[in-house]
Amino acid sequence: MENQTPQLEQGYTKIANKILEKLAMYRISGEEWLILLTILRKTYGYNKKEDFISISQFYEATGLAKPSICRAINKLLQKNVINKKAKGEIGLYSFNKLYATWKPFTKKLMINNIANTINKKVNVINKKANPHLQKSDIQKKKETITKETITKEIPEHHLDYLLKIPEEHILKYTEELGVTKEQVIDKAKELHNYCIYRHKSYSNYKLFLWNALKRDFKGSNKYRVGVAKI
Repeated sequence: MENQTPQLEQGYTKIANKILEKLAMYRISGEEWLILLTILRKTYGYNKKEDFISISQFYEATGLAKPSICRAINKLLQKNVINKKAKGEIGLYSFNKLYATWKPFTKKLMINNIANTINKKVNVINKKANPHLQKSDIQKKKETITKETITKEIPEHHLDYLLKIPEEHILKYTEELGVTKEQVIDKAKELHNYCIYRHKSYSNYKLFLWNALKRDFKGSNKYRVGVAKI
């Protein structure tokens, strides 16, 4: 029986081609894929928008251990790819077909996690070294370390530059191109998503953003003719 070719008459899952195309360009881990496919099978596979799925059902469908299942579910929730209404081991799951709201995983999250880890270690060290140290002093040290870590981790050749543009660069764009700060930020986010979904990479994202702004807002009355030094 297992060697027989599967037939549509035995059951099938209706998924829009557009969703499949977007999923093909969306990067998630292997564990997340297993969980996502299970949710699609349990919902769309039964012509339902949502369904209660237990951890044991995820295990039976994927063979993943409970920690791996929980980790994959949490990551998919953070990326807004799935929804979970009920709490606990038996949740009410659904697939978020609004692919424009999916959040691409970037190294910015990794930087934040690193910063949080450093902050915790600073707290422990400070408390051991000086138990009378004021909370405000510890917070200042944490903010300094966090700021330095994030700044060093996002150079111009890094994709996340588009999500964390230095204020002095934004000022340069607004002065030279006559655009607003909001236009710069919106265009940067648009380019970031484009690179993620199209798997594009560039050697200098500052220049990439500059050229895009120059192209899209060239007709502005405030635009100054000439090539600026960036």
